[in-house]
This record gives sequence, C-alpha cells and structure tokens, in this order.
Amino acid sequence: MVYRTQHPRYSDLLSYTVDELSKQKPILVQDAEDNKYFLMAMAAARQTNDVDLAKRLYKLAWRGCNKALLGSELERYRFHNYYLLTLIASEPIDTIMEAYNDLVPPGEVEFVTLIEYEGVAYCLQVYIPESKSWKALYEAIELYDGYQYVPQIYQDLKFYNSLPHNNQSTLLSKLLAPKHAKPEILQLLAEVADDMYNLSLSDLSPHNVNIMTADVYSNFIQLALNMDDVDKAYDWFMKYRSANHMKRNLEKSTSLVQNRPCSKH
Repeated sequence: MVYRTQHPRYSDLLSYTVDELSKQKPILVQDAEDNKYFLMAMAAARQTNDVDLAKRLYKLAWRGCNKALLGSELERYRFHNYYLLTLIASEPIDTIMEAYNDLVPPGEVEFVTLIEYEGVAYCLQVYIPESKSWKALYEAIELYDGYQYVPQIYQDLKFYNSLPHNNQSTLLSKLLAPKHAKPEILQLLAEVADDMYNLSLSDLSPHNVNIMTADVYSNFIQLALNMDDVDKAYDWFMKYRSANHMKRNLEKSTSLVQNRPCSKH
C-alpha cells in the first residue's frame, strides 16, 4: 500500500487510493506506517466534510481482515470518532443514527451484534462517543427534530454511566423540552425525565447525585408546561426546592464540621 501525505489534490488522491485498495482482498501491507492509513484518511475526510469518502473508508476498513490496519485501540477509537462526526456535520438524523447503531454497543444487552463476512464473525459495535461527539449528536437531533431518538440515547448514556459526567445530564435534558413536538413524542420524553430523576436517587453509582442540576429541573418544568401539565410542572418545581434545601443544609453542616475547633487533650 502506497500513499503520500502531501498532495495538491489530497482529497482526490485519497479517493483514488480507496478505489485501488478496494481491489485488494485483503489489503497488502508494504510499509510499517501503512497501519496509519485509515486513521489519516478518515481524519482528512473529517477535515473536508467528505461524507462519501468517509463512508467508503469505513466500509473498506471493516471488510475482511482490513480491520487489523486500524491500529491500536486508541487509533480505532479516533477513526470511528472522525467517521461519526463527519456524518453528523452533513447527513440527516436518520442516516446519522444508522451509523450510530452500527458503532455503539446497545445498552442493556449481554452481547453486541456480530456480522459475518466470508465465514468469519466481526463485531461492528465498537465505539462509545466522547463528550464532544455526544454534544454534536444532540445538536443534530435538535436541528432535524429527531426527538424520537432521545430515549435510545438516554438508555445508552445510562447504561455506560455517562449521565453524571461532563455535564451530560444537563445537555441531554435540553432535548426534553422541544417547543414543537407531537404529543406521543412528548410522552416518551416525559418518561425519560421521570427515569432520570429516579436514577439520581438510586445508589447504583455515587455520582448519580450529580444528574439533577438546576438546569435539568428547569428543562423538566418546561417539558411539563409544553404538555399543558401544570400539576407536573409544579411537582418538578417542588422537587427542585426540596433538593436545593437539602443541598444547602448539607453544605452548612459540612462547613460547621470543617470549622469546628480541634479539642485539646
């Protein structure tokens, strides 16, 4: 496999090399640096928002034994991250979620899906988005009114214990209060809100207490108002007041303990 890293028409060169490499089964390695080809090429596709190139690279990388050329676990992660971000920047939400489902191991399953190629089983679902990718995905959902996908995203975040970290619960909660959505979609989002609140009360993780921020409560209240459910909005408000009161008491108690003078013996 031969490629150059500098070329006046780099995108055209990459497209040409993908065509040529697609003819090889498997790809023949000619240099120790060849295992960086896919990552380098996908990074270029991301930089130029070349969706067609990204899709062809992804398909080629997962054909037969070619996945061995994806490099280390970190390099594979970066490859898939570039791929998903390229799609998010240009593709409609349904196409984005198709790629997401190929990449991300579904929550609450014992085994991920395997595909078979030439008698060999391969696992396509190998990637969990980073915080930047989650945020880009949320923005795409909002842009394309893809709120029907929010429950699935929530379950994955919940399964991988990502909600309490990197402000994920606050970012996700913004999707729970769309200005215009069908009643059945709002009902699904309300179920997510209830489950998120219950999760914050569970002891499955010591970090779950960080899920319910003031912004999260605010978005839950807005969701209830969007559903014309004033009683539910008031209920969320009272839960916020109660949680805020408990937080202040805890902070006050902690301060008293820390400032307590040491006893003399």
